[in-house]
Amino acid sequence: MLKYLSVFSRILIKDRPFRKSLWKNLRFLLAENKPTHSSTILINLTEHMGDIVAAEPISRQLRKDNPDARIIWVVNVKFTDLVLHNPALDNMLTVTCIAEWIVLKKLVGHRLTVHDLHLKGRSCRKYKLTNKNNNASGIDIFNYLDKGSLLDVFVKTAGLTYPDDDAPRFHLSRNAHDKVKLPYDYIVLHPLANDAERNWTAEGWNKLVEKLLQAHPHLHIVEIGLSSVISNNSSRFHDLTAKFSLQQLAYIIKGARLFIGVESGFAHFANALRTNSAVMIGYFQHYKRYMVYTGAFATGENCILHYHDGLLNEMTLAEFWPSVESRLPAASISALAKA
Repeated sequence: MLKYLSVFSRILIKDRPFRKSLWKNLRFLLAENKPTHSSTILINLTEHMGDIVAAEPISRQLRKDNPDARIIWVVNVKFTDLVLHNPALDNMLTVTCIAEWIVLKKLVGHRLTVHDLHLKGRSCRKYKLTNKNNNASGIDIFNYLDKGSLLDVFVKTAGLTYPDDDAPRFHLSRNAHDKVKLPYDYIVLHPLANDAERNWTAEGWNKLVEKLLQAHPHLHIVEIGLSSVISNNSSRFHDLTAKFSLQQLAYIIKGARLFIGVESGFAHFANALRTNSAVMIGYFQHYKRYMVYTGAFATGENCILHYHDGLLNEMTLAEFWPSVESRLPAASISALAKA
């Protein structure tokens, strides 16, 4: 407790945005606890992108089970696009980092109904505060991929009822500004995951782009993400990294002929949007074969999950290419043989 108070004091003194956000959220949550209000349910999953998308069915199940409750999702301010348009929610509470949520939970969590989906042991990278979230299933950051899909893990961690409909949905904005429509048919690529261990090589991605451009002269190639790993001078290659909001990127993924990527947040977008996809998955930490998805990707609808037996950076294009071919029309695939 003394260590916690010491860290908390330093944060409040040094981090003005954190302090301002904390007081705002504290006042909001205390107001929610008034007897005159209907019951309030907090869903906490502040990060990451893929986790939030994968957990979406929980919000619909809670709404079904609690039709009159006020349901609020606690989310990192960077990811508001992922919950803002969810009709199962009444509101969202934005935080600057998971440490802010940890402080809020300690201060007012006992006053409200809280479903904390964050895994036991999840820490704030900035302030090193750790979320202590004990659960009957013994799930933590060291074993969670052995316990089922991400949705399975979040449900068990919070002690909730498994959703009747476990297929995630991406709730798109109706704002015209968000409805990005590219003026060509395209394949969208997402090469970089949060964890470097989940990534393929830049050489592999560049060879894949060359082969796609050659095999499918009617298609353009679009790269998305925070930063680019692909270098190509073709007029049909488009570097769209760090240029669009999450809602705009969702529309880009939805409009693609094919999504190709690593196991990442944008792969969860593709799953929730039912986009035709080829996703590459290699060994990660001590996990060799794991399934993080529910819905279309879990059933094999409109997708292929390509499992490489080893670290993904050891995979060759020759191994992965048949998975790409299987997701593209046969007439287009044959173009390479005719070239």
